[in-house]
Amino acid sequence: MKKLINDPQAVVDETVRGFARAHAGHVVLVEDPIHIHRADAPLSGKVGIVSGGGSGHEPLHAGFVGYGMLDAAVPGPVFTSPTPDPIVAATKAVDGGAGVLHIVKNYTGDVVVHHDGLDPDVVHAGEPSFTLADDEVELGIGIHGEPGRERIPMAPADELVDRVLEPILTDLAAPAGSKLLLLVNGMGGTPLSELYIAYRRAAEVLTDRGFDVTRSLVGDYVTSLEMQGFSLTVTVLDDELTALWDAPVETPALRWGR
Repeated sequence: MKKLINDPQAVVDETVRGFARAHAGHVVLVEDPIHIHRADAPLSGKVGIVSGGGSGHEPLHAGFVGYGMLDAAVPGPVFTSPTPDPIVAATKAVDGGAGVLHIVKNYTGDVVVHHDGLDPDVVHAGEPSFTLADDEVELGIGIHGEPGRERIPMAPADELVDRVLEPILTDLAAPAGSKLLLLVNGMGGTPLSELYIAYRRAAEVLTDRGFDVTRSLVGDYVTSLEMQGFSLTVTVLDDELTALWDAPVETPALRWGR
């Protein structure tokens, strides 16, 4: 047995049904058209926040539905964007009269369907793919396996972290002394112990360069089924952003401060 599934065509439906039952106090599942929203939605006077996209990236997106984060999420088929109809339904379900904000990943299929959720024309996007030899590592890949910045021989963890972190810091161009948020995200197939090895090196490099890592997060937050590897996110924090990060959150995948 390679996958703990029943009918391959029913994977998403059975996944979201299990998710909704496991977190019944936080979310409600609407099966037709399929979407998940906060149990207390809509909230009068609150701007609704909706996201969504292909399944296979759990806990994104449904895992972040709840207090302090998303009001609704729309799951598509595995690695395939949802259609506009459930996006429209999710939008209406969380509209408390103050408008609805859509948070959309920079992926063509998701951008198109969220845009077309208010348009009768529907455009379908293709599914990217790639192959990788056993002794190679690809840096900068997308969460669907989109090609990365470069392909190199496998190397020790510290070297990989250094090569991933360098272009991030170059692009960030933050002055020494800046307060930073460091997120090390697993892709689904890398043990947490290895993610902490990556975090250790990234935090060392940032500290050695005069930065202050004041907030951290390590774990599987945006996966790609059981893809091996990790992603690094570095964000400059000021007092306002730090307060927003520390604000209470209560969702199936993230909970703190409440």
